[in-house]
Amino acid sequence: MTRRASRTLLDFAIAASIAVLPILLAVLVVVAWLRPLDATSRASREGDRHISVRQVAALKTFEFAIVRRDGIREAVVTAQAILDGIPACRSEWDGRRRGVMAAVRRTMMGADDAGPTPADRIARELAQLDDALQRFSTGANRRVTDAVGFESRRWFDAVAVALRTPTESPEYPGHRFVVQCSDIAVALATLTRGNARMLEALAWRGSEVRQLVARWRPEQFVEVSPRQIARANPWSGVPGCIYMGRTPDNSTFSPAFFVIETRGIAEKVCAQPG
Repeated sequence: MTRRASRTLLDFAIAASIAVLPILLAVLVVVAWLRPLDATSRASREGDRHISVRQVAALKTFEFAIVRRDGIREAVVTAQAILDGIPACRSEWDGRRRGVMAAVRRTMMGADDAGPTPADRIARELAQLDDALQRFSTGANRRVTDAVGFESRRWFDAVAVALRTPTESPEYPGHRFVVQCSDIAVALATLTRGNARMLEALAWRGSEVRQLVARWRPEQFVEVSPRQIARANPWSGVPGCIYMGRTPDNSTFSPAFFVIETRGIAEKVCAQPG
């Protein structure tokens, strides 16, 4: 009787083990399948960034203009020098408004110009950038190998190339972007904002790994990369469907566009008229 009971319990244990084994294998398969999906989803979320290709191209003009300080030939930049050096932006930066109303306004003001022109502002910001570069590259905890400064002639040449050469980006395949004069002005304002604190975020010769610096030009001291001005998707993390739009008379809400965070079946549901 005892032997039969022991044998019955043993058979039961073996049967239970055989029954549980497929379940364990199934759990392992599910975990192995979900983890790559989670990693892919996480990578997608981390890569959900918007990049202004034109702003990157405009900022990259300064890669050519930042040189060894003892090699600078043209350090002082005036508004007139900027207009002469970048003639493509003269009409936008000289601040002279054309037309009858502009003439009346100048007459009433009693002067040819009512105030500083965009070229004046750019000249002032370039001087601020040069001062910031001197502080950055000569301080106790500097991140660059040599003292650097701003070379105006090299910048003029780089800007001229950027304005006439359409640029592309792997983030937006199939699209070509043309840098404009306003992009150059905004890039300079961005670079000098907050006592030029953006300089700390850039990659510099002397604090970057050899593999990165090896692909730079021999005279290059700094590199601007898209990640340094990337902006996170403002809709990231918002679940469900977000509808935007109104009727032509603006009286009632009429969905015209939708933005969603969830993928898969939710994307199909959000797109349905109902």
